[in-house]
Amino acid sequence: MNLSNKLFFLFKNDRCEIRSITPDDVTSDYVNGLIDQHEYLLNRQTTIESQKEYIKNINDSDNDAIFGLFVNSELIGTSGVQGLRIDSSGIVSIGIFIFKPEMRGKGYGKILVWASCYLTNKPQHYERKFFAGVKKDNVASWKAFMACGFISDPNCIFGARPKDGDYFLTTSKPRLPAEFKDLVKVE
Repeated sequence: MNLSNKLFFLFKNDRCEIRSITPDDVTSDYVNGLIDQHEYLLNRQTTIESQKEYIKNINDSDNDAIFGLFVNSELIGTSGVQGLRIDSSGIVSIGIFIFKPEMRGKGYGKILVWASCYLTNKPQHYERKFFAGVKKDNVASWKAFMACGFISDPNCIFGARPKDGDYFLTTSKPRLPAEFKDLVKVE
């Protein structure tokens, strides 16, 4: 699903934009980031062409979306959102990924989490419940979700339980972390 809403803001003197991505946004940096961090991703398609097709299929879907975080016009991360149809489970799954290691741990993950929740709720004025599965060794991702109001919930998806110390996190009230409140402008 290609949602038309966008968010713009300045963060650490950088101009940032969050919007739906298109196949034209797929670059070698994007693909290399996926290859480098494949253990956190279910999607193992790792060529530019296969990623362009993957993005096209998401944009053609009525149930899924993928947002890009652009910093000074460079795509540095994405968030994938599944379960947007009203007739689906009512629980929206969200996952985030910051491509470049040097961009991690700087607050961009928090922005992706909150913006993805906001952009998927706003157009339809829905109050959705959001879910994230986070690997136990992905501390930065866990912190990003927790900063946005997610809580640990070991039974949140159809009675499924996380394995080996991994986390299931949920919220129905995502919040923008305080450090971003005066920075975000919705368009």
